[in-house]
Order: sequence, then C-alpha cells, then structure tokens
Amino acid sequence: MPTPLAASDYLRQHIRTVPDWPAPGVQFRDITPLLQDPRVFRVLIDVFVHRYMTPELRPDVVAGLDARGFIIGSVVAYELGVGFVPIRKKGKLPYTTVAETFELEYGSATVELHTDAIQPGQRVLLIDADVRRSSIARYFALQGSRGLSDILRDNLGPSALTVPIDDSTLSVLPAGSAVDNPGEMFTAARLEPIFQWARANFDVVMVNVPAILPASDAVVLGRFADVTAFVVRHGQSTRADVADAVRQYRLGAGCVSGFVFNCFAPSSMRARYRARYGYCRL
Repeated sequence: MPTPLAASDYLRQHIRTVPDWPAPGVQFRDITPLLQDPRVFRVLIDVFVHRYMTPELRPDVVAGLDARGFIIGSVVAYELGVGFVPIRKKGKLPYTTVAETFELEYGSATVELHTDAIQPGQRVLLIDADVRRSSIARYFALQGSRGLSDILRDNLGPSALTVPIDDSTLSVLPAGSAVDNPGEMFTAARLEPIFQWARANFDVVMVNVPAILPASDAVVLGRFADVTAFVVRHGQSTRADVADAVRQYRLGAGCVSGFVFNCFAPSSMRARYRARYGYCRL
C-alpha cells in the first residue's frame, strides 16, 4: 500500500512550473491545475482553515493579495466566518489607501490597502533572532536581557521574557544570552512553539536575523515567515553578494518579497538638484 502524501507534498504536485515566463530566467509557479481539480482545491482550503480555526490562531480578518489571494483568501475567510480584506494593484481601490512597492523577479509592483481595512491598535511583536551580534538590543537598550537563546537553551516560556516598549503596542523578545554555537539551537521543532505563541498573542510578528551569507539562521527562521525583506547596506554589499544571498534563501526557505537599502548617501549633485527645486527648504 503506498504511503499517504503529506498535504504540502500533495499540493506541490499540482503546481506547474512555467520557465522563462513572463520574462527570461523567471520560474513561474502556475496554480491553475490546483484550482481546476475540486479535490485538490478542497485540500488547499482545508489546510488553511484547520490551521486557523483554533481560538488562539483565529484571525479577525483574512487579507488576500491581488489576484490569486482573492481566490484562496475569500474562500478561507468564508469558511472561518470572518471578513475578507482585498489588497489590490495600484489604482483599483476607490477609497483612501496606503501603498507599498516591492520588487519582483521581473520588475516592481505597487499594491494598495484601504486605510480602514484593519483597525489601529493591533499588537506587534519584534523577535530579535540575531543572537550573534544584536543591533536591536542596542537600539532598545536591552543588552544583557534574557531572551530567545535562553528560551531555546533552557526551555523557558517566552511571555516572561518579552519586553513591552513604553506605551506603544510594540513588544520585543530580545536575542538573549550569548551562546557558543547559535546555529545548533535553530531547529524547526524548537522554534515552532515560539512562533505558535507569537501568532496567538500578536497581530504582527517581525523577526530580525543575522546576515545570511556567514550564517544559516535566516534560512531556518525564514520557513516561518509569510513575508521576507532583505536589508542591504549601500556601498558595502556587492551585487554578487546580494544575488548569492537571495539564491541561498530561495533554496532553503522561499521567496524574497523585497529589499530595504540603508545607509544611502545622496551625491552632492543630487543634493544640489533637490535644493534647486526647493525640496530642501524648511
């Protein structure tokens, strides 16, 4: 008797890869075969519904990105008995919106969300998973605080080590005590309970990880992420390093949603151009 397939493997068998579309070098994942088979489509919806039907993980709304997210997200929202929020391509929503631009393999795109789609006051958790050289700890003056490494090493609960930031809705789970080999602690089995707790107690979870090329931590942690953004330092990270990092992440974790370029210093010519047109006037 053949061994039953895991749901993820079963669904993956029904996703078609179309090479060099819509541009050369792009491996496009076509989900139309999955949607055309009613049994496979039912499995896909059930996977999402069963994951989020528990009270701890049940969302207030389901958001779907134009356009495949509409097909799947609206059905999941219906099954869960919650509202659906469409995230549409630029210029398609009639009311006041907020926008975000991100990079694709073959260009860039901008998506928009109605400003009243999600209510203010949602809880946000920032997990500092850079246990090698934490900048988050320095920024929030949390040096020496116990945190993620202590939870993984000593089987502690995360609630007592999470630090609320002033009067905001932001909380930080520090990186924790220094350890000899952080990579040995980052396994899916040990991280899963922490992320289950985070999803149940916060509306948004952000994870800060070390550089991907010298350490594999980002690949392991990326498997728990819905969205991944690479932070690239201008003038220091080469294009070849960025390409290698993206390639390594895709092989082990998934897609990179976009990039953030920091430490960018505009040229003097560009500064004069801005001043000429009054952009620098107070």
